[in-house]
Amino acid sequence: MIALQCRRCNHSWTPRIKRPVMCPRCHSPFWDRDRQQRAVKLVQSISNPESKYGLDAVASALNRMVRDRLIKGWVIYGSVAHSLWAVPLTTMDVDVLVPVKNDLEYTRALSAMATASNGFSSGGFALRIADVRVEVFPANVGPLYEAAFHDAAKMKTSAGEPVLVVRPEYLALMAVAAWRFDPIRGVDDRQRAQNLIALGLCDMGKMQELTDQYADTFPRIEETEFRRRVAAVLEPRPQD
Repeated sequence: MIALQCRRCNHSWTPRIKRPVMCPRCHSPFWDRDRQQRAVKLVQSISNPESKYGLDAVASALNRMVRDRLIKGWVIYGSVAHSLWAVPLTTMDVDVLVPVKNDLEYTRALSAMATASNGFSSGGFALRIADVRVEVFPANVGPLYEAAFHDAAKMKTSAGEPVLVVRPEYLALMAVAAWRFDPIRGVDDRQRAQNLIALGLCDMGKMQELTDQYADTFPRIEETEFRRRVAAVLEPRPQD
């Protein structure tokens, strides 16, 4: 048979069947499609109904805080970001990153945001905005997160509110760093990363570059362990 090449990770292989279902390396079912066309379609608008997270109202409130100079900006990450890239996950809150220089600036920003919204939710880092729990984290929590903040994708809610969302390559590596498995809460970070890759949302070349750049920047994770997790994400999960 003629050798094939995956358009997602550039892997070449000789298939055993005439029409392979997925790439044997990155497991993407879209191995024969151009990744850019898919990405452009996704970033034009949010795929989830805004009522699921009350995202229109949350985005409007946070954008107003930017205009009022209470914060310099904000970016969605976490489970909502996964869902906005067409990887549905169940969540009860919206996680956002805000740019700050230090802990003092972070504390002041949180206080100002709470005053401008409906106050704090449970915990000292969560706000209540339009009846939605919004967890606010500093973008400088780590080099990968700071890079993700500055390289976020532009989207809009159905009402036209502009939002920035962490890109899939960063989300996958954030899941690798967290590496949680809690079947009771329905959290499986390895599966989250694999889903992003399987849907062809990750630029595998970019993901490798990010791994090489940030694998040794996590204070509680050895570089070799981080790379081992990345390799495990690229391997198919054994069937039960």
